[in-house]
Amino acid sequence: MRLTNCVQQFFDQYHFRIKGSSHRTIKAYREALTLFLPFAAKYYSIKVASLSIDHLSLDVILAFLDYLESDRNNAANTRNQRLAVIKSLAKMIRLMYPQHRKVADIILSIPQKKSQKMIVGFLYIEEIFAAKGDLDIRFRAIRPSDEEGMRNLFYRFSDETVYYRYFQSVRSMPHAKIQEYVNVDWNQVTSIVGLIGEEGKGRIIAEGRFIIIPSSPFAEIVFVVDEAYQRLGIASFLYKMLVQLAKEKGIKGFIAEILFSNIGAMKVFRKGQLPVKARLEDGVYHLEIPLSK
Repeated sequence: MRLTNCVQQFFDQYHFRIKGSSHRTIKAYREALTLFLPFAAKYYSIKVASLSIDHLSLDVILAFLDYLESDRNNAANTRNQRLAVIKSLAKMIRLMYPQHRKVADIILSIPQKKSQKMIVGFLYIEEIFAAKGDLDIRFRAIRPSDEEGMRNLFYRFSDETVYYRYFQSVRSMPHAKIQEYVNVDWNQVTSIVGLIGEEGKGRIIAEGRFIIIPSSPFAEIVFVVDEAYQRLGIASFLYKMLVQLAKEKGIKGFIAEILFSNIGAMKVFRKGQLPVKARLEDGVYHLEIPLSK
């Protein structure tokens, strides 16, 4: 299969329709692949249009990462962000083109380069939030073992909540997709879940995350709360946690896309004690939230 067709599907179907990524995130991903595709074509001495999935070799990707640092003077963090985009493409290939799984697995095995900054110092920290009605919610980092809990949360959503979260109707949550969701790359994604019940037997009732936008000081933020536990202050507490964690990682601000009718989410951002710049376009609020007042 031509790599250019695969990349087009990566943006039009995988990121926009399946993952529900924002236009800003997709733009940043396009910029990364706009660098990579001509480099790969030059590496193989062929035209970009002649590239195929099989050209995604370990050698060309490592050469591209070296090029970013040596020729473009990119820091390790930027190098890691570009690699994260290529890995995201590999995840789509593994999901939608299992015959190329070996190619994808090789790409996903490429390690991130260590940087000076501590990435996941919060992983073992647990927060307790006492919600209205004497309900204690434990918040912690998401784990691979949360697959069933996250799937159950999804199937408790109403059609309206699904549309608020994904901007489209999503009827099922297959194993491959939920596995990708709970196995996060902590260099690029920070995800927190909220649980009720006993430790080890709790039920996930909320999840929030932010995704670093490549070559940008901003991250995209999304969160959702089980409808049976909304209007208890859970989303606001989760938002404050994500703000603090983002500041610790050096992120300068959040972006978000919220449907005009999603009044609850807008209230969370408006009450969050941070300035919110909102632009309404085609029924969607495009938010920019600097993390310093």
